[in-house]
Amino acid sequence: MKKLSAVFLAFILCAAILISCNEDARDTGSRTSAAGTANDTPSQETSEESAPSVESSAPENSLADTSNELIKIIFDINDFEKLGLEKNSGEEQFIRAFLSKDTETLEQLCNLETGIYDELKTLEFGKYSISSFEGNSSGLVFKFTVLSSELDTLPPGEYSYYVGQGADTWEMTPARTQNHTEPQKTLEKWLMVSGDYLYRNYSSLSKDEQTRYRYYITYYLLWQYGDLTLEELQQYALELFSIKNFQPYESVTMLVDGKYRLMGHGAIVWRYSFVGERKENEKTFVTIQYYADPSELIKSHKVECEMQEKDGEWAFIGSRVLEESPYEPYRFGL
Repeated sequence: MKKLSAVFLAFILCAAILISCNEDARDTGSRTSAAGTANDTPSQETSEESAPSVESSAPENSLADTSNELIKIIFDINDFEKLGLEKNSGEEQFIRAFLSKDTETLEQLCNLETGIYDELKTLEFGKYSISSFEGNSSGLVFKFTVLSSELDTLPPGEYSYYVGQGADTWEMTPARTQNHTEPQKTLEKWLMVSGDYLYRNYSSLSKDEQTRYRYYITYYLLWQYGDLTLEELQQYALELFSIKNFQPYESVTMLVDGKYRLMGHGAIVWRYSFVGERKENEKTFVTIQYYADPSELIKSHKVECEMQEKDGEWAFIGSRVLEESPYEPYRFGL
């Protein structure tokens, strides 16, 4: 009987120890989970402790178009080194100048003429955050709130941008995806080879301008359709550009086995967005808003392009300026 009692007491003691261990494990797990949440999406209390000099909060969500894990986030530009980048890097200079409305520094970083960013001085900022993502080649993620503004490209609201080095300058890129229509996709391809923000009717051009357009058109057709015979080039030029007896621009091609082949080439970088599209009879009119800076903050000209579908291809008819800006569109050749 004494042996049975001893066994029973030992069983009770072991059960008590197991229950206590389980409770400790649950407590530890809760703290670990809370700490993990704080690292990914800090609470208001945590953000205030880490960045007392600014009003701060966590971003609502990680960006929908990235699968990278958020590894570092700050709520004060003065904590920039915590992101793992070197002090006074281009990204830090850009964001610091943007937040402080130091437009002169920002214009220098973006290779822009003096005064083009003057309207940025009207911005009043609220909360912001700067994040780095593991393996993300797009640069840092900069989220900020605009409380008041006289700049129509940044009205009051919340914004998400990538910040990094572009083709030839530091820039912010909107963290968004756009679905383009077929005529818009065609215009995108044309603008990658064209050094003119307007499409001009070939027959109305001077001889020198026609030479320049022969270069654009030769480049475009061979890039889109691959190696072509002279007859094929002329057929496409007639159907898509209304040019009879088209002669290719020789310096961008070489003749191989009776076909013209595109030689090494680069591309033209513009900054623009499609802001409208309408149909009228058999024509489609696409509206393009060009920008004067690589971050698309200052508007340049607004242009309407006229196009027409022909057997599944989109032909270029012409274009016109709807709204003129004192600033020319940003353009850079790669």
